[in-house]
Amino acid sequence: MGRKLSEAQKVERAARRAEARDRAELGPLFAGQAEPVDRRALLYRRRQGQARAVEHIHAHLSAAAAFLDRLEANHLRRAVVALVGEAEAARLESHLPGHLAPAYWCDLWKRTLRDRAGLRYTLEDCWRLCGACGYYHAPGQAACSITHTSGD
Repeated sequence: MGRKLSEAQKVERAARRAEARDRAELGPLFAGQAEPVDRRALLYRRRQGQARAVEHIHAHLSAAAAFLDRLEANHLRRAVVALVGEAEAARLESHLPGHLAPAYWCDLWKRTLRDRAGLRYTLEDCWRLCGACGYYHAPGQAACSITHTSGD
């Protein structure tokens, strides 16, 4: 095979091929007037093509992760219902809006199971609403990691 080329070397090779193709199309009389290929634009097109080629994989992986989260949330809910009953589980569910991601529901059910088992539950163990950005932050996240770009 040979050695692997760096991204810059691949772009340079592609640019030389494109320039040679342009010179051949113009013929020997006008070959000197061929426009040079913009290597930076070629690099961006190449990266965009690579990103587009794997974009569907990310979508499938995130859908699979959401499915697994829903499975875990449903499993935990069944355990809570077995422990405290359907009415109490429905009361707990009423405190969270239904549009939240399954990870929020998992946190609610885990917290309920922990409380019922007599284990100590701390603020670090739950998702919490950040006053600075208005989003919920993950368990263990001490500070807001969102960069505020507005001029307010």
